[in-house]
Amino acid sequence: MSCRSRLLCVVAVVFLLGGRPVGADEKPSWPPKLYGFCMELPAVPNPSIPAQAKLLGELGFDGVGYPLWFGDELDKNLRSLDEAGVTLHLVYMTVNLDPKKPAFDPRVPDAIAKLEGRPVTVSVLLRGFPPGDPRGRQRAVEVLRQLGDLAAKSDLRVSIYHHLNDWTESFLYSLEVVKSVDRPNVGVNFNLCHWLKVDGDKDYRPVLRENGERIFAVTINGAQRDATAWTGGLIQPLDRGDFDNRELLGLLREIGYDGPVGLMCYGIPDDTREHLQRSMQVWKSWQGQFPFDTGRLRGVLRPQGKSMGLASVVDVATGTTLSHSMGIFSHYRLLETANRHGHAAWDWPSESNLLADGAIEAVWTADQMHPFDLKAVYRWTKPDTLDLVTTVTAKKDLARFEVFLASYFNGFAESWVYAKDPAEPDGTAQPDGQPLFLEASRDKGAWQMFPRDERAIEMIHDGRWKQPPNPIQWAIRPTLAGPLGMRRDRQTGLVALVMAPPEDCFAVATPQSEEGHRSLYLSLFGQDLKAGQTAVARSRLVIRPDISFEDAVRIYEEYLNECGTGE
Repeated sequence: MSCRSRLLCVVAVVFLLGGRPVGADEKPSWPPKLYGFCMELPAVPNPSIPAQAKLLGELGFDGVGYPLWFGDELDKNLRSLDEAGVTLHLVYMTVNLDPKKPAFDPRVPDAIAKLEGRPVTVSVLLRGFPPGDPRGRQRAVEVLRQLGDLAAKSDLRVSIYHHLNDWTESFLYSLEVVKSVDRPNVGVNFNLCHWLKVDGDKDYRPVLRENGERIFAVTINGAQRDATAWTGGLIQPLDRGDFDNRELLGLLREIGYDGPVGLMCYGIPDDTREHLQRSMQVWKSWQGQFPFDTGRLRGVLRPQGKSMGLASVVDVATGTTLSHSMGIFSHYRLLETANRHGHAAWDWPSESNLLADGAIEAVWTADQMHPFDLKAVYRWTKPDTLDLVTTVTAKKDLARFEVFLASYFNGFAESWVYAKDPAEPDGTAQPDGQPLFLEASRDKGAWQMFPRDERAIEMIHDGRWKQPPNPIQWAIRPTLAGPLGMRRDRQTGLVALVMAPPEDCFAVATPQSEEGHRSLYLSLFGQDLKAGQTAVARSRLVIRPDISFEDAVRIYEEYLNECGTGE
């Protein structure tokens, strides 16, 4: 029977890419930089730059795009972005093609000069004539050459921002204009929402392939392909709409672009933090990593797309980092009798998926070194409680198969395991021993294993732990009262519990309390599997302050009842 749980919170996300072509001997940077664009517009005509920069930094965005500022306002806003560690990736300005009017603000040259040294593209909206009106062509070429020359003095680039109802509302027409300008630092934006609005009946893929060297900036967002409205249609957070942004980003990577991409947020009515978080979650999931913020714990699942469990885990209330080295609830050794499959599951390539209920699924596919498929599903059920279900499907017969689930903590110097009271002088447990928590004290051995029963001891000694690298001689401690381990941090008052149903876990392991790994391990499965057979093991992580031994037992018993294994 599976434990019933629901996902409480797995934060949010967004993506970007684009930029200048990469040389033959270079590799495009991937994943590309991500920046926010048109946040809170038009609802807030003059949003606070420091507040937006702070928010974007907190959510993991690399930068931002804004209108081109002038004079003291430019100086002030650049300082605000620098102080927040947020990069200015794009500024936009308007050019009037009407020959009776000035082409652009006379302060533009000074403003562009002040941007020297920043990785910013100057994006230009061309107005003054109806879309594609030939009367604007000559003046557009002249002005864009002028701006290109100005930008070149500061080692910057100029890019046409194609926008509905502008003279260059069409991306395709913008490309024609750029070819006439014929300046190496004058190119075009690819703005997804405006492409769909104006040129959406065409296939963008051959256009990008043929003109990649002229695309200097990209903006994306969630979008409904057949929509006509902006809000709720052509501009949405990345978790909505039916346009395949991953295909677009894959194409941009294919043609070798190495610049930032903006997340278009114009007119999105949702709470700003909330919709930016959602988009960020999607973006991170495209990279195979999933940031989370439950309100109590913050961090990332699958850092850098590797199956290393929870990393960079922080206690939100105190700002204390709780995880160490190779993560928490990380699938480590994959063992059989006298056999080890590879070094660690985190070195075995895996794929990941964000499931419909918000859970995260990691999938490893059998190969020559690993004659089995492995799957792990992570679900937050409370702000401090994470459930993990691990599934294995054998491709050949496996003898006493084991997944060694590892958790490495920062701090948490005390290690305790829920075991039966040792009744003999040698420290071995009697079957009727009273349950209590035993500390993994130094005098009991460097590396200690608490077995479920005699069969578990046989497995521990069957040669699996002699396999390199890092073979271990375990000190066998008293029998488990239940697979429940505790790490306690006296300084913060925080306690971490790892647990599993007895039928799913045959041992709990730990180094002596003060040893530097500060780890706890669950030995999952421990059973023979025939080729084609599937087995499931469940486990739970709880991190919260001030858990007493009595509390820990109660939490564990509640978990067993949820799993349908309680008495």
